[in-house]
Amino acid sequence: MNRSLRYTLAIIVGAAVTGTVAFFEPPTDKSLILLVGIAQVYVIGTAIALRYESILRSTDGKNGRTACSLAFQPSAVSVS
Repeated sequence: MNRSLRYTLAIIVGAAVTGTVAFFEPPTDKSLILLVGIAQVYVIGTAIALRYESILRSTDGKNGRTACSLAFQPSAVSVS
């Protein structure tokens, strides 16, 4: 996958997740900074997942777990 397409898809995923969270959560004093953080984590996590897709799809399991935990664990923490 070329770089432009990968980054475009990552931005779309980040915007979709952030928009969904913003739509369903009531606004608070800290909403803006949390939404910015959610967007950053999901854009970067998606770009990493798209870049290293072969590692995520490996059959031995070890590399895929490591890559998933590095890419998506911070996003799970930021959402909760």
